[in-house]
Amino acid sequence: MTPQEKVEELQKFRNSKVWSVLRDEMEEAILTSAFQLADNKPLSIEELHFKRGALYAAKQFLNLPEQLVMKAQNEVALSVEQEFNS
Repeated sequence: MTPQEKVEELQKFRNSKVWSVLRDEMEEAILTSAFQLADNKPLSIEELHFKRGALYAAKQFLNLPEQLVMKAQNEVALSVEQEFNS
């Protein structure tokens, strides 16, 4: 798959209904987890760090399509530059 094809496929995915549904479900789960942390339920420091890490990972997952599109666009730009300089 060429870098340009990657960009096109990732943009299709990012704009798809499937990603929209998945993103909405993830956002709801993140919000629920955040509210559970706010309940002032006693937690060990390890549990707190684990839950914070899980929230961070989920948030990063929500940004994944955008990050992959940018990465693929950078690959396209580099390949164009390399062709120009050749």
